[in-house]
Amino acid sequence: MRYFGFLSFFLILTINTRAQTQSNCDCYDRLTNLSRYYEEYGDTESALKAYSKGLNFKPKAKWSPYEYYRFGELHAIDGDIQSATHYLAEAFRRGFDTSYFSYEVFDEVRESQGWHQVAQNLDSMKREFQAQINFDYRLAIEDIRGSDQTIRRLIKVPDSTFRLLDSINYSRLKSLFKQYGYPDMQEHGFEGSQGAYLILLHAAMYTQEMYEEILDILNQAINAYGYKRSDMAQFIDRREVWHNKREQIFGTWNAYRADNFSKIRELKAIDEKRMSYNLLRLKEQAIIESRNIPVGYVASAYPDNYFCGHTLQD
Repeated sequence: MRYFGFLSFFLILTINTRAQTQSNCDCYDRLTNLSRYYEEYGDTESALKAYSKGLNFKPKAKWSPYEYYRFGELHAIDGDIQSATHYLAEAFRRGFDTSYFSYEVFDEVRESQGWHQVAQNLDSMKREFQAQINFDYRLAIEDIRGSDQTIRRLIKVPDSTFRLLDSINYSRLKSLFKQYGYPDMQEHGFEGSQGAYLILLHAAMYTQEMYEEILDILNQAINAYGYKRSDMAQFIDRREVWHNKREQIFGTWNAYRADNFSKIRELKAIDEKRMSYNLLRLKEQAIIESRNIPVGYVASAYPDNYFCGHTLQD
């Protein structure tokens, strides 16, 4: 009951405050999510415009390797090889996995003269960027992540062992946060998705106090562009389904490639709850994930200026 009361208060407070305010973090989050919908809908031009506008709300020094990669990918699909080359080079310079460059969509980029010039200098570009990374911090987090993943690969480990390990790793992670702050591209050369988020996700499965503390950490990261509020919805849904054995709240935690959404609590209010976390309506999410719309769902209208000057093209 204490958990339900806390979560209800948390959601009501969020919905009320988000209806009144709209930060650059919100605009960045909403527009980059909208871009994914356009891409799945087959409208690359609109996807590129929405993504470009979304990234304009985020300081460029904080752009992640993935964001450079996706921006480059959209430019490649749109036929702008010069821009695609520039953004992909920046993604790989920052350590993004170059195996993704083998996709067919990049054939024209790989064959371009501009990319041949980039390829000749990419190793030195990587070394230049790596010189800016806080390696002590990065290696410390990778060590914690390694211990987390190693024990999860073992067979027949009791739940008590997982709980002890996750508690220890979370304590180690908090000490690093206290020393350096939450991992940030601008400050440290890497982001929280590279290890830190996984530890927080596992640690959130236990006590209510630990869960609330982690929510506070992630909310602070959101305000610094280190985490997306829309991802917080999935974080909450995961704990609801796995830990509390309850129906999901936001419709973000579903079986991979399943035709239907997993059961959603209070379906009639789903869009309002999703929008309070910068998500698209369930209607658009169904298209993105190729799922059937749940029986009884009725789409709600987006609030005025929800997409920060951009209009959703149905």
